[in-house]
Amino acid sequence: MATKVSATKALNQASGIEKVWKANATLKLGKDTENVTLLDYQASVKTVETLNQDIADLGLELKRLKDNRADAALILNRYNTRARSAIRGVFGPDSSEYDLAGGTRTSDRKSPTRKPKTKPEG
Repeated sequence: MATKVSATKALNQASGIEKVWKANATLKLGKDTENVTLLDYQASVKTVETLNQDIADLGLELKRLKDNRADAALILNRYNTRARSAIRGVFGPDSSEYDLAGGTRTSDRKSPTRKPKTKPEG
């Protein structure tokens, strides 16, 4: 399909259209070869409602999975920190192993510089 339509907007409009159609049962859409009945219309509405519910259910499942992933990432991050500390302790803070594990080697750090003192205004 070339265009996108808001399912919520279509369902909101469908409510009123269905009321009018029920009150005027002789209303027909399309040509003689392609008539859309009230039952076809109601089935289409039901399909969109069902798909909306399925999407909502999957959204809850996705949220649960993301929460589980975040919890697992916290645990992994704690392990990473402990492992990096162990690597630093075993191989030293200026080792290539510590650098490979994600630490900053001592020789790669900037040397501290003092900030010049500013004279108080007055």
